[in-house]
Amino acid sequence: KGAGNAAAVLAVATCVTGFAEYRHYFDMEEGFSPYNIHIVLATLATAGFVATAIDANDNDDDGHAGLGIGSTVLMAVPIVILHF
Repeated sequence: KGAGNAAAVLAVATCVTGFAEYRHYFDMEEGFSPYNIHIVLATLATAGFVATAIDANDNDDDGHAGLGIGSTVLMAVPIVILHF
């Protein structure tokens, strides 16, 4: 649970610093630009990490693994999209 909570905190910190530094790149008029996709998917990944941490702390079962894996994929894909 500690590692999951740490991942959620780090995801939120990453998201906040990203918005603080690069929010001007988000422009809905550009449609599915690499920057827009990156920002939206990374924000969804952050929300997923927070939801996973909340679910893991509320329940004693291991039913939160799928949400955590999905959040990890959503965090990796925006990096690849913006890099390539």
